[in-house]
Amino acid sequence: MKLLLLIDRMDRGGAETHLCDLATALAAKGYRVTVMSSGGALVERLAERGVSHRALPMRRSRPFSLLISYLRLRRWIKRGHWDLIHAHARLPAFLAAPIAKRCGVPFVTTVHARFRAKGILGRLSRWGERSIAVGEDLKQYLCEVYGMDSERIRVIPNGIDTDRFCPKPTAVGERRRVLFLSRLDEDCSRVASLLIAIAPAVRKRFPDAEILLAGGGNAYESLKEKAEKLNREDPYPMVTLTGWVECPEDLLRSADVFVGVSRAALEAMACGIPTVLAGDEGFWGIAHGVLPLAEQSNFCCRGCGAATEEGLLEAVRTLLAMSPQDRRAMGDDLRAYVKKRHSLAHMVKETERFYRETSDKPLAKGNGKTVLCGYYGFGNMGDNALLRASIRRAKQKDPSDEVVALTRRGKRDEVRFGIPCVRRTSFFAIRKALRGADRLVFGGGTLLQEVTSLRSLCYYVFLLRCAQKKGISTELWGNGLGEPRTALGRRLLKRALSGCDRIGVRDKRAEELARGLLKSGEDRIVLEKDLAMEQAAADEARISFLLRYYRLLRQGDRPISYVIVAPKGKRADSDLCRRLEALRGNAVSLLFVPMYPREDGALCHALCHTFGGVVAHGLGASDLLGLAARAEAVLGQRLHALMFAAMADVPYERFGNDPKLQAFPEAYRLK
Repeated sequence: MKLLLLIDRMDRGGAETHLCDLATALAAKGYRVTVMSSGGALVERLAERGVSHRALPMRRSRPFSLLISYLRLRRWIKRGHWDLIHAHARLPAFLAAPIAKRCGVPFVTTVHARFRAKGILGRLSRWGERSIAVGEDLKQYLCEVYGMDSERIRVIPNGIDTDRFCPKPTAVGERRRVLFLSRLDEDCSRVASLLIAIAPAVRKRFPDAEILLAGGGNAYESLKEKAEKLNREDPYPMVTLTGWVECPEDLLRSADVFVGVSRAALEAMACGIPTVLAGDEGFWGIAHGVLPLAEQSNFCCRGCGAATEEGLLEAVRTLLAMSPQDRRAMGDDLRAYVKKRHSLAHMVKETERFYRETSDKPLAKGNGKTVLCGYYGFGNMGDNALLRASIRRAKQKDPSDEVVALTRRGKRDEVRFGIPCVRRTSFFAIRKALRGADRLVFGGGTLLQEVTSLRSLCYYVFLLRCAQKKGISTELWGNGLGEPRTALGRRLLKRALSGCDRIGVRDKRAEELARGLLKSGEDRIVLEKDLAMEQAAADEARISFLLRYYRLLRQGDRPISYVIVAPKGKRADSDLCRRLEALRGNAVSLLFVPMYPREDGALCHALCHTFGGVVAHGLGASDLLGLAARAEAVLGQRLHALMFAAMADVPYERFGNDPKLQAFPEAYRLK
């Protein structure tokens, strides 16, 4: 596989080191890897490890500079015949995304930190067909702020070369050393200032202690000035600034205690050094007792309280007061944790699998073509889950066949769903999609109904009749059917069903309606489960993060009792409000889920304001299924909220008079 890895620069830093290690490991496995950046201190390391590097200015955001970089990058990508392009920074992703799409090259991104999303910077963000986040909190950030689909984001934590970062075989020096290693820029040097501030208190308790601040940046000179002023008051320097270090592993092995975050903290733990997690974004304290929680933010302490002199001093004193044997035992535990969950080999293996899943395409294009139709791309969690299930079923029938979906935004939905999409309101686009198709499939939902409007029914009947006249097989997979309100609606529904080759319905009510309309060909009617019932729950790490994120955990990580509420529409249902009022007096938290944010978002916030609780934004179907499995109950006006509760074997209550909800128990018994 020929890979192009993009980043804005290759200076010293966490993201740059991550890319350098990844590129080296992939090249060692036989991949043809090229890194493209503006250059920097780590370019020489790439060359030493046999990885090709190409220089391209990708740090300036001025329009003319962007244009020049875009043209050069386009020429390079067109000539390169790449199998996959992987961007690790926002500006390279912005430049490469349209080129990769035009050239038909799979394009992915890795998100290493939060970015500003307002103004022009938000518009410069491109996230690829699929994305990697190095922590669960970054995945949630992408879902909430940028509206990304959680099903298209994979969490792959940073990987550390544990052979390079390993404990020193001999005893450490005579002095107790506290080490801080990081870029010393204004946005990441607050803890360095705090260490200078607490240095006298540390020296008072431990006269042989010293503090080393390693790294460089725009705050280096001001920190050095503070340290020199402090050192003049003591005959032996309390704080020393080393500047940039070429071999951080040697410096790490000399430390008794490490203070820092992110990749540097993982490297220290790999060296068996007791670690205090403290950074500009928060403070966890001694790492040994909070490893699974700290991992969710890539050990960056996002979402925690701010670091203070008192908290930092207490943590440093505690570790320095331990015997060397106890510190070594703690360090051994930390190293074992890094080797198990954050090794470079594990990161590379997961990234390889991610690449294969993204770029896996049939060697030869099949003769078949399936067009999927539904209420797709509108942001409705249930309908989007149906599309993914329909895609899986279509590809199971013949992996080499082409699968196309009719969605709200057409080509802009291709990134979200990973297949070709056309705009469902464009007659010419639909006609083109149907050309050469073997099947038109209504993949889930209650599309053939006139409760919404007669216009909606006419639209779907029109699609079926167009396909049938072209000799294209038409099928329904796990559909609901709405009882027609008018004679015209009944005639349209009958005409549409009479031409279908397969009528898969999800409940008894729909089956009876179909059999009542059709006097012949009843063998085409199949009672089957809803496609969303094929949905798998998110993994334990994701659900654990969401429980903590929505404050549904007590101290000791014990879950509290909570109820999931999935309302519908603009106005609150009176029965649902009475039920929520009854729950208000109980020790139960409420988690409001806008399954269709455009319709349900305002109502969820209004109910949350009235009855208390929290509104969960950015969830995917797998997230909701996993949260439902741990809830006390689910109260819903949305069909798939109740369906996920039933799949998780959790009590549910339905509200409203939607016929779909009344027919739901029969559908669930098909599981």
